[in-house]
Amino acid sequence: MLSSGMARQPTRRISNGAVRRAAKRQRSSNSRGMHLSAAEIGTRQVLQRRWAFDIVSGGQTLCDLSVSIFLRSHIPVPQFTAAIDQIIDMLTLQAVAYLVQTQQWLRLDSDLYDIPLQEYLQNREFRPRQHLRIDNIESDLHARKMTRFNLHQLRRIYDCFGLDDYCRSMNTDFIRVYTGHDNQRGVPCCYRFHPEELFLYSLTKIAKGNTNDDNVDHYFGGAYSRWFMDGWVTFPSIGQWLLARRSSTGSTTRPTSSSLSSSALFAASSPSASSSAAAAAAAGCSGS
Repeated sequence: MLSSGMARQPTRRISNGAVRRAAKRQRSSNSRGMHLSAAEIGTRQVLQRRWAFDIVSGGQTLCDLSVSIFLRSHIPVPQFTAAIDQIIDMLTLQAVAYLVQTQQWLRLDSDLYDIPLQEYLQNREFRPRQHLRIDNIESDLHARKMTRFNLHQLRRIYDCFGLDDYCRSMNTDFIRVYTGHDNQRGVPCCYRFHPEELFLYSLTKIAKGNTNDDNVDHYFGGAYSRWFMDGWVTFPSIGQWLLARRSSTGSTTRPTSSSLSSSALFAASSPSASSSAAAAAAAGCSGS
């Protein structure tokens, strides 16, 4: 029904193709259960340092062994040959020991940090993020089932909000929805939504009445947490905010984190607010 999105590819072990466990903070909330906490990341780093040490030490031992064999073959002195033979035997045993230890570290790393296929498939039941746009919807039938509008109507309604013009005036392709929080560097945290994706999500939410999880699973894909800010994410509240701002000030200045915080944007996210915003959009379309 919908075109597949460009999902982020997981890291895999080259030798067996198994998916590797990563830090929880680097993965979406849908799959964090099979990834590593900070303490587990530290344990893996210790294991990999030991693994790297044995690999480097084994390589140095093989170099020393090669030099010893070369000297034995080019210096035919009986006393020297006997000493070299002992050195070659010792270096051979040491190289074998490093090789065995490396294999043990490799096997332990695989047992602990490769995700079994059954576990991986179970956690991949959610839909990858689709980056949904109006042109990705296959037909009018699917569009009506999803939003109660056909494709032509969806494009007309979307154009009435003028969000593409707004994004161009901000020199960006996305709408930033601020969470009201700052990161450790003092930069306001935000989600970035393509206006068409946010538009389709909100119409689907209004038309279907599904939970956020169901809408993500059936249509939009990706992490559930992306659509859980401070309540019900609805596009009409953003449209209402833009229409009111343009009509009152006539400016398109970049909003601040406080003016575009999720609580401020979605405070009016109720059926009455949604219908009033849709009516405002319809009035704008009819007037144009």
